[in-house]
Amino acid sequence: MRNDPRSHDDLVVLVAVGRGGREFTSGSAIAAELGVSRQMVSKRVARLRKCGYQIDGVNGRGYRLKEWRTP
Repeated sequence: MRNDPRSHDDLVVLVAVGRGGREFTSGSAIAAELGVSRQMVSKRVARLRKCGYQIDGVNGRGYRLKEWRTP
């Protein structure tokens, strides 16, 4: 399914974003940790948002989950 957040790549990015708790985690830091490009992280975050995950994104700060839940 196209908007299924359970693909391996989506879940890995989701866990990386969520690991920061209330603090922002930069897209570059997530990309370096996962061995992918920052653009790939951005694309996966956009896909997760379409699936209903509430992910904040602030330029110069990074990403964080608004809340951890299953959409």
